[in-house]
Amino acid sequence: GALYWQLNENWQTISGSSMDYYGRWKALQYMARHFFNPVLVCGWVDGARVKIWGVNDLLREVRCTLHWTLARFDGVEVARGEQDVLLPANSSARLAELDFERAVGENPEHITYRNTNYANRSQYYLAYRLVQGERVLSSNVSFFAPFKYLALEKPRLKYKVTKENAGQSVTLLAERFAAYVELGLRNGYARFSDNYFHLLPSETREVEIVECSIPEEEMRRQFYGKSLIDSFSGNSKLL
Repeated sequence: GALYWQLNENWQTISGSSMDYYGRWKALQYMARHFFNPVLVCGWVDGARVKIWGVNDLLREVRCTLHWTLARFDGVEVARGEQDVLLPANSSARLAELDFERAVGENPEHITYRNTNYANRSQYYLAYRLVQGERVLSSNVSFFAPFKYLALEKPRLKYKVTKENAGQSVTLLAERFAAYVELGLRNGYARFSDNYFHLLPSETREVEIVECSIPEEEMRRQFYGKSLIDSFSGNSKLL
């Protein structure tokens, strides 16, 4: 089993909780739904090599397909692959071991004893998912450099808020890879069916607005979407 600290706050403060004093969801609460998913795919990066693992907490085996794509942040797709996999019940298994040394590897002459060189590795990311029919069981992204070195580009996020029956949803599209997309309101609170997720180039993602603290018209004016690059110096403009 696993526990994370902490679920909520018992007074108003800034803390590492996943929900604030009022029960409003923070990034951790959304992300915990993914890393505690009964079927999980994850990766372990060692230089330019990635070991992809699958975790199955169900009491039955799961047959699915592993899809992976190696791409650059400038939009160039370098390689892709897929393979059928079997996840035994209540266990984890190594699904694939991928070597991208030729594309992602660094020139050893540029590495010193004090610093690791990320000039090339910072340009790439590996996206992978477990698919069963039309259903995505789990998806993830691995990077080859720490976040502060990633050569992210403006994803040119686009969104459209629509009303369906009694609820509302947001449809998002990004021209380039968008890391940790955050949806929110400038003045107010809204809870979404998903948040703080990666959006792949040309991928369409529909997110439901589960609850909102302000009227619909005001919500549309206050709504924003941004990604990790917007936290970098000089990139604070939303969308």
